[in-house]
Amino acid sequence: METCRWKALNERAYAGISLQRRDGIYYASLYLDGNANGIRSADIQQGTDSRFRGPVRLERSTGDIAVGTLGTFVPQIPPRTSFLDSDPVKFGKSDIISFSPYGDSSSGTLYLACYSRQEMYAIVTYGPTARWTLWRFSNQQWQMVEDQ
Repeated sequence: METCRWKALNERAYAGISLQRRDGIYYASLYLDGNANGIRSADIQQGTDSRFRGPVRLERSTGDIAVGTLGTFVPQIPPRTSFLDSDPVKFGKSDIISFSPYGDSSSGTLYLACYSRQEMYAIVTYGPTARWTLWRFSNQQWQMVEDQ
C-alpha cells in the first residue's frame, strides 16, 4: 500500500490498487490515474488508468494464507457487533483501494485467512490519514496487532 500512496504523492495524481479474483485467487494490480478523475474500473478496462505493477498473486507460496475469510460466523472488528459475509474485500463495490495526491486514501478492510492455524487478519485503512491497523482474529476474538 505504501508504494501506491507514494506514487500518488510523487506523481501528483491518484494511484490505486485494484483487487481481482480469478479462479478463486485474488490478484493485485497497481494503477496510475490517466485523466484526473481517480482510479475507476471503466478507466482501467479502457486503458486510461495505466498499470505500473502487477498483477501480483495475493497468497503465500505455501497456500495457507490468502485473501479470504474463515466463514460466515466470524464477528466484525469492534465496535461493530454483526458478522462478516463471505466477501473479504471491503473497499466499496469496485474493490479498488485509491490514494490521492493529497495523502488520503479509501477507507476499508482487506481480510486474510490463515487456514492452517484457523486465524484471520484484517488490514483496516482509515481514509483521511491513509493510516492502517492490523488486526488478528484468534480464539474467537479480534485483537489489534499493529497501528501504522
